[in-house]
Amino acid sequence: MNEEDLNEAIGRNVKRLRLERNQTIDDVVKAMQKAGYRWNATTQSNIERGARPLRAGEVLPLLRCMGYDSDAEEHIMQVYATPTRNRLDDLAREMSLTMIKFEDEWCRFIRFRKHMLSILNTESSKDELTISDHDKFEKECEELSNRMLGLLKSIATDRFDYLSHHYRHEDR
Repeated sequence: MNEEDLNEAIGRNVKRLRLERNQTIDDVVKAMQKAGYRWNATTQSNIERGARPLRAGEVLPLLRCMGYDSDAEEHIMQVYATPTRNRLDDLAREMSLTMIKFEDEWCRFIRFRKHMLSILNTESSKDELTISDHDKFEKECEELSNRMLGLLKSIATDRFDYLSHHYRHEDR
């Protein structure tokens, strides 16, 4: 990555971080001026567009002025993150959210399955359902359970394949 591309990546990151804290350019300019920097809207805009490099000594004060007071040091790497790093961060975040949703849905599935089996196994359901209806719902519950097991098996297989590939490369 050449210097121009790096400045553009840093600028996009600075803008993203500023917007994450709902700060306007004017908010940041006033805070930077208050911190003793000769800063104006053009300076901030040029940094965010990559037209002006962000100096190393400006990073922490800028983060603090954008609202990252107590956690500014934790966000330094986000300023210098490359587009690939940003994409990977986004994908990791999405994977984490998907996992949480999957866990929630898995718990719902198990709850519904147990409830369905409980209803099917009560005496009253045998009185209220025909034998063919009872068998139909029991079969549907089994088919859905098998589909879920197939999904879990494919997840486990994918994980096993990943680990096998990972450790094979590590042994070299």
